[in-house]
Amino acid sequence: MGYDAVDRKTFYQETLGGRKFYLDVPAFNIWDIAGALAKQCRFNGHCDGFYSVAEHSVLVSLITEGDPFEGLMHDATEAYMGDLVLSIKLRYPEYRADEDKLWEAVAKQYDLPAEMSVETKIADTRAVMMEADMMMYSRGKKWPGYQDFGPHTHDFDPEEYIKYYRWEDAEEVFLKRYNELIGKR
Repeated sequence: MGYDAVDRKTFYQETLGGRKFYLDVPAFNIWDIAGALAKQCRFNGHCDGFYSVAEHSVLVSLITEGDPFEGLMHDATEAYMGDLVLSIKLRYPEYRADEDKLWEAVAKQYDLPAEMSVETKIADTRAVMMEADMMMYSRGKKWPGYQDFGPHTHDFDPEEYIKYYRWEDAEEVFLKRYNELIGKR
């Protein structure tokens, strides 16, 4: 029996905590989010060391001029859908629509805006440029956004923020930042 023969609502993803996660009826758990993001390498692994989505999320929360909690949670959907690089994500509008729906559910559960703020998007782009400068072969110099958001546009040292944590440490740092920020909401 193929996947097409079964109602897709019967399919679920088992989470780290043993929960059933249904894409059509999502319910999130911060430990599942932290653990999954900590084990996913940015840039599909095409960087010079293991650098997790969890560490990236903490970085965004630290450098945003907007809501740091939104910055931390901005990639929470990737705990359930994976971290696709933008060049691939842009080719699949249905994937992006599902990701947008999932973000709306994350936003509702964690009291965030249904549409991500401009400040978080800018911080995310700035983080990507910092990361590329440190860990990509090209240093990101020809990437879209480099001129506006590259390392030459800020006055802080990326090495203060980017540590290349092992996944266990990235998970811990993510949860520590979550607890710090959730206490202020």
